[in-house]
Amino acid sequence: MKITTVIPVFRDTQYLLDAIQSSFLQTDVEHEVIVVSDGNSEEIEKEILTFTKIPGVRAEVLSVNVGLAEARNAGFRKATGDFVRFLDADDVLLPDSAKQLKAFLTHSEVDVVIGKYLFSDRELVQTWGSDLPPLATDVTGADILFGWETSISIPIHSALFRRTTLQKLNADGPFRSGMRAKEDFIFWAELLNIGKSLTIEDTVCLYRQHGTNMCKDIRSMGESYLRAVNIISSTVVADSDVRLRFLDHSLNHFYHFYFRPQRGYLEEKFATWGSRIEHALRKNQLLFRTAKSLRKALT
Repeated sequence: MKITTVIPVFRDTQYLLDAIQSSFLQTDVEHEVIVVSDGNSEEIEKEILTFTKIPGVRAEVLSVNVGLAEARNAGFRKATGDFVRFLDADDVLLPDSAKQLKAFLTHSEVDVVIGKYLFSDRELVQTWGSDLPPLATDVTGADILFGWETSISIPIHSALFRRTTLQKLNADGPFRSGMRAKEDFIFWAELLNIGKSLTIEDTVCLYRQHGTNMCKDIRSMGESYLRAVNIISSTVVADSDVRLRFLDHSLNHFYHFYFRPQRGYLEEKFATWGSRIEHALRKNQLLFRTAKSLRKALT
């Protein structure tokens, strides 16, 4: 029995050793850690390679920066473990993460075991994940379609996956290539469309989230969200009625979460941004036809 931990690294190695060491906490199973250098400078690349002196640690060096999704895919393609987890370079696994493998051993039908997590923004630490269902229940594909970002959000770091299930998602790896944001939305929708999850009540990792300027990023994040909705509606949702409800829900969420809060900020570039959204909507004619309220807001 082996667990592979994939850790992409871009620029920041301050907490990398903590992430690596925490991956070996469980001593009754074989481990491999694959550190992916995502187009780093020569100096950082050399630093990453020094960690390969630790038994069980390997490095995958990418010559150019490809982003988090494709860096994870690169590490996943090298994985040999029966189970796989993904950490960022500043995340830390906690001792109770061992209970995820134990859950797999007693629930052979599941494809992913999800735990709770500690959330840190450098100023405070809180236990998050209380919105997840209790032990022995699952998060379903419908939960993702109609609850993502509104009632549920699952950091990738809090889950342990069956590798053979992830291999079924996409040819290049479990994460959609070309996505610089919202790849987790697509990932969970696709995974839980074919697989079964189990949640446990134990806190399994420390997830550090660093502050970003939402006014600066809101447009690109909104566009990525629409792109994710396009992909999910085209590849995951087969039932036409469910698809319409999903698109209606998603557009409503987009308007209130991404567009409306930044309306004043966007006014000077309103026409350009609006046309880009219209272009994204037109890529999916069904999405475009259900977007009356959004198009009205953009005029």
